[in-house]
Amino acid sequence: MTELRELGHGILPSALTHGGLRAAVNGFVSRLDVPVDVVVSSERVQADIEASAYFIVAEALTNVVNHARATRASVTAAITAGVLELEVRDGGVGGADPAGRGLVGVADRVDALGGRLRIESAEGGGTVLAAELPLPHS
Repeated sequence: MTELRELGHGILPSALTHGGLRAAVNGFVSRLDVPVDVVVSSERVQADIEASAYFIVAEALTNVVNHARATRASVTAAITAGVLELEVRDGGVGGADPAGRGLVGVADRVDALGGRLRIESAEGGGTVLAAELPLPHS
């Protein structure tokens, strides 16, 4: 929660700044009570994209811990055809509310970057949050 508050105030975790998204996600999940499988590319992307990706993953995992009653979760992030593809998945109770404050913040962030967000969360079927963030051309 402290990292989310800091990120909300524009303070990025040092692991993100120095080690990239993979290091920051690994650091975040190491402090959770729910086991999380992490498969995140080590390739660095533009700083604002990395920060947004971290925020999206952190918010989704915070929801897993606080609401999903999941026994396990997974995070994947890969760069494919100029797009950073993120996915956070859990096997919890489902029923995530896309109109909830946290998910609205995620949707706004994805939209501001010109990306796409998909949330699947059937009651009893777990939740999948998937975001596609376009990468600027070099």
